[in-house]
Amino acid sequence: MDIEEDPLLVPIEAEQRYALVDVTEVARSAPQPLASIRQLVARDYIVDRASRRARQVAAGIAERINNGASVSEAMAAADVDLPPPQQAATTRRAMSQLETVPAPLQLMFRMAENTAKLVRLPADQGWFVVVLENIETDTDQMTTEILAASQRQFGQVLSNEYAEQFLNAVMADYPVERDEEAMQALADRLTGRAR
Repeated sequence: MDIEEDPLLVPIEAEQRYALVDVTEVARSAPQPLASIRQLVARDYIVDRASRRARQVAAGIAERINNGASVSEAMAAADVDLPPPQQAATTRRAMSQLETVPAPLQLMFRMAENTAKLVRLPADQGWFVVVLENIETDTDQMTTEILAASQRQFGQVLSNEYAEQFLNAVMADYPVERDEEAMQALADRLTGRAR
């Protein structure tokens, strides 16, 4: 119940005793003292800054590659110590046999040749820059299973693409206006900071 709700009649003993219950006062929980959560706040702040910087570096690498630089040139221009690039090559048949397909591999099958795109690592651990250098096709290797798996995969991708395009069109026609005061008031209310 909330303070704005009407009182309720609730049974204490079925068909014998009842109680009228109403909320007359809500004691909001106080935020935790900063001293007790200082380490968590500092860690979260550092993680957020590092995540933003990682995305900025990855986006810069992808942009340089899309503008014609080689992977090694783009990584060197980042001026950050990075792990060496990992090569990946796979087929649709191999992917259709996997229970879960890693996001970078999924993205490779939706990319154009000689392009680079970003993929976020799970649990905000960083970013992959996925570079598709070439696409090889072998019509002799096509089977009905591969065709069926490709159709299913493209059906899902197409569905997601249509949904994304629709959302973008709606957002273009009906721009979203953020009411920062209302959002802050809701956040305060949900976190117990409202008075």
